[in-house]
Amino acid sequence: MHLFGTELRRRRNEKGLCLATVAKALGYCTSTLSRIERGQSRPQPKFVLKADKYFQANGALVGLAQTDAGCSRPAGIPWGLPDKPRHFVGRHRELADAVSTLLEPRPETVVVGGIAGAGKTALAVVAGMAVMHTYPDGCLMLDFQGYTMGSPGLTEAEGLARVLRVVAPDADIPPDRDSRITLLRTVLTGRRMLFVFDNVRSVSQIRSLLPAEPKCGVLVTSRTRLNALDEARRIDLGGLGKDDAADLFRLVSGHELAPDPDVQDIVASCGGLPLAVRIVAARYHAGGVTSEELRAQLSSETSRFAALEDDERSVAGALSLSCTRLRPEEQRLLAQLAVHPGGRADVAFVAAMAGLGRLETVCLLDRLHQAYLVERRSADDVELHDLVRALVSGHQLFRLDDADRRAALGRLLDYVVPMTGAADGLIEPGRFQSDVPRCDGTEFADSGQALTWLRKRWPALASLCELADEIGRPHDCWRLAHLLRAFFSREKLLEPWLRTHQRALAAAERESETRVVAMIENNLGMAYQERGDLPEAARSHGRAAELFAGLVDERGETDSRASLAWVQLYRGEPGEALAGLRKAAEVYRTSGRSRNEVITLRGMALAATSLNRSFEALEYARRAHELASSPREALLAVNCLGWVCYRAAIHGDAHTWYEKAACLAREENEVAELARSLVGLGNIAAEQGELAVASERWAAADRLPVQLNPVIVGELVARRRLCS
Repeated sequence: MHLFGTELRRRRNEKGLCLATVAKALGYCTSTLSRIERGQSRPQPKFVLKADKYFQANGALVGLAQTDAGCSRPAGIPWGLPDKPRHFVGRHRELADAVSTLLEPRPETVVVGGIAGAGKTALAVVAGMAVMHTYPDGCLMLDFQGYTMGSPGLTEAEGLARVLRVVAPDADIPPDRDSRITLLRTVLTGRRMLFVFDNVRSVSQIRSLLPAEPKCGVLVTSRTRLNALDEARRIDLGGLGKDDAADLFRLVSGHELAPDPDVQDIVASCGGLPLAVRIVAARYHAGGVTSEELRAQLSSETSRFAALEDDERSVAGALSLSCTRLRPEEQRLLAQLAVHPGGRADVAFVAAMAGLGRLETVCLLDRLHQAYLVERRSADDVELHDLVRALVSGHQLFRLDDADRRAALGRLLDYVVPMTGAADGLIEPGRFQSDVPRCDGTEFADSGQALTWLRKRWPALASLCELADEIGRPHDCWRLAHLLRAFFSREKLLEPWLRTHQRALAAAERESETRVVAMIENNLGMAYQERGDLPEAARSHGRAAELFAGLVDERGETDSRASLAWVQLYRGEPGEALAGLRKAAEVYRTSGRSRNEVITLRGMALAATSLNRSFEALEYARRAHELASSPREALLAVNCLGWVCYRAAIHGDAHTWYEKAACLAREENEVAELARSLVGLGNIAAEQGELAVASERWAAADRLPVQLNPVIVGELVARRRLCS
């Protein structure tokens, strides 16, 4: 172990200092510093003191160096810490926090909390060893067995008796509680001892053991947050980061050259939980199983927990103990949360699944949070650890039966479908929604709030689309898919767009819902357009048009044929596209469907531009701008005007329109349209010989979290031409 070197490197990197800078400041050569950081050379006391002072570590680096050296302890001084863990990886910030607190002359109580298997005891031992030189009267470590299989846990009286036998070995232990407490306080007066209380379930086990002597230090580990210790310094342990988890696997397994992809997948399946990583690494070290086989076992729900146990340790057993301590209503909510798709859930979603009010749900979630079984990331978000989800979903004692699972998901769908409809109506006003239950209209204050909600919740909504079909609610499957289409189009989220609509299409075909099949096919065609797959787009739009025609649905047929005209435009048939779009625009105009007319006019402007009919294109684009009834429609029309003017070599007007579009896009949080306008501005700068400005605009567009497709975005084609 080289705790000193690891912490020295962490502090150096945290300050952004290179080896040479630190070596010069400490008066040593770079190679010496490098060897010390890697644990290949033991630092001399003079170096340790210089480093501690240079990094203002307040003795933390000194303590770690003494731990590495295995400092001797005077005879007769109690020392209850076990051997230091052979492999202790990561936790730099948490360890430094604990050490610096315990090094204080009057240290606060330190509470290290976390889920079962997070490595709380290991951190407590390492921290204790790091500060042992500052506790001349010794250290006592006591396991309170709060989460030990088959044990009710130590009582306060048992804890007092055990502590007194160590700190006052010659005294007669009084039979009553108050006398024991008085004796403990008397014996500790003027002494500086460190107490490590491990595996504590409740504050009642240790409250009377907390020393009144301010020089004494106390470090507590627990699977609950122990909020009653309200003046304590709290250190919460989650999973290890992927790099630290991989390092731990390699150290324990003894295979430093294990295939990196396999190791990364293995530790990811362990959720970064140190206990899980240690178990699978030890199995790998013992032989008889390859990294590929371990990865396969851990990726299977049926074999995952079997892979995470050995003769003495079990991840499932450790987590189960935490779950069995819950009240029935808490266990039920945990089981319902395990059914929720995805790792992070909206509290309102959880309340809907449980059929409870928000206040009651929050109270139950708070109790699960106290037990480290869930994490409350914010007032609206709750997250379940992957291994807890897997345990609860597969454990006969905790999981929901099929009927309860379907009922919970059904209640969730009853909540999210109207909510998604309300959000869709705000971000894309005037869009056709068929057969969607309505909310009371108070869910979102404006389109910005609706967009934020969709951006946070779309992964769960997309998964629910598929789950709806699985549990026998196909109508909710295609409802959700249809309601998410405008959002997916706006955000260019092509994979979930295609996945949800393909599932919805299969469900609608199975149920012989011809009108729904046609609607979903048309939406799919739009996704294929965005992906640049024009043959598939034409097939989907063509099939939709035929189905709508067979149903004598003029509205649906017009929409599908208008979409087919857009495909013709993108595949280089502007004449045919313009003719088709004109027919659709006339239908939209006479039927009062102004939103669809605006969309079609933009297509007509693009088609006329491709035909080099600039004045006609400008007229269409200006008409689209005039008819726009929402900020988003106006933005799309303004970007269209920028493109038409650019192609007509009216660069001054094009620049004005693109600048306006960029401003509108920022106001509306429209990333794709902002990228398009920035590329357009870069193109104009390049045409005018301002290459530095062009590069800056293009780079700004490239930094945005969206990828545009040159098949359908003319500005990208122009940029490629200018760069060639």
